[in-house]
Amino acid sequence: MLDKPTYHEKKLFEHIAEGDEEAFAVLFHLRTDSLYTYILKITKSDIWAEELVQDVWTQVWLNRRKLSTLEDPVSYLHRIARNRSLDWIRRNKLELKWLYYLQRNLHNDGADTTAQRIDHDQAQRLVQKAIHALPERRKRIIELKYRLGCSYEQIGAELQISKNTVRNQIVSALRSIRDHLRQHGDLLLYLICCCF
Repeated sequence: MLDKPTYHEKKLFEHIAEGDEEAFAVLFHLRTDSLYTYILKITKSDIWAEELVQDVWTQVWLNRRKLSTLEDPVSYLHRIARNRSLDWIRRNKLELKWLYYLQRNLHNDGADTTAQRIDHDQAQRLVQKAIHALPERRKRIIELKYRLGCSYEQIGAELQISKNTVRNQIVSALRSIRDHLRQHGDLLLYLICCCF
């Protein structure tokens, strides 16, 4: 939860409403960490939390004239952060399911029943085949993320690429895996994988 604004911050909001860029920069530095922490709790994604914080600040600046009419501008920041985070979750729901599915299949704990194990083995073979068909860099990124549990920062450092490139490569890899299952897998298995 974000803290209530101080008197100083209320003045900053008033100045921002008038278009004061310096006041905006000061508020940005005061509130960015708490916005990031709040969004991270919702999205569970450090890279997306960073992007969503930037999105919140963009919206604040674009709608700055509203700030002078708000009773509690910090709650307004909080509301924007929550709405942007929930929008992100809705947009990425299928991707999030695939991330979970991929992690589950690459780190099976062995507690499945025989029937579940057969389905799991078939699904795992299809997923492994799909991963094998990926370009080398995407394959390496998937391995680092889901087999070794590396963060986006660690993967970026290992491969000397940015966190955004890592994220984009993961999204593309998941899309390719889904397409592979759609083309080569049993339709029922594909549906189970997508809707578990």
